[in-house]
Amino acid sequence: MDTPLFQQTLDRSRPHELQMDGIDPFRSGQLKYRYLDSGELVVVPNLWYNQTPDMRAQSYEAQAVQLDQLADAMSRRASYLMLPQEMRELLAHYKQQAVAFRAQAARFRGEQLRQIECNTAAVAKHDNGRQASRPLGGKSATRSAVAAVSY
Repeated sequence: MDTPLFQQTLDRSRPHELQMDGIDPFRSGQLKYRYLDSGELVVVPNLWYNQTPDMRAQSYEAQAVQLDQLADAMSRRASYLMLPQEMRELLAHYKQQAVAFRAQAARFRGEQLRQIECNTAAVAKHDNGRQASRPLGGKSATRSAVAAVSY
């Protein structure tokens, strides 16, 4: 088993994939990635700038659901702390924010597809420089990059 190297930030210029091995990345304090060009394992803090686009998209979608639930709960019962006009404005704001979070999630989903294409191209370029008979982790690096659909 490789001992992962700790880094503060993931090098996104290199092709990589998330390697959490059955651990829920949303509940973990650290994320483990494998660089596909060298096979090197790195561990980074689970902060927004180290997360995969899919993780960020899921986070935005969860926030949108919370805002929808909050707006629904507020609209079903009268508030004694706000004027009716303030309540309508707050509900409209929550709904606008939920739409904005869903749009941001869609942008991250598009970024995820772009990252897969970039990783595949970079690994294929790297494979041309090394012997094709040397598999990386039991698979060719190109197949690994394409199979890393979660990132």
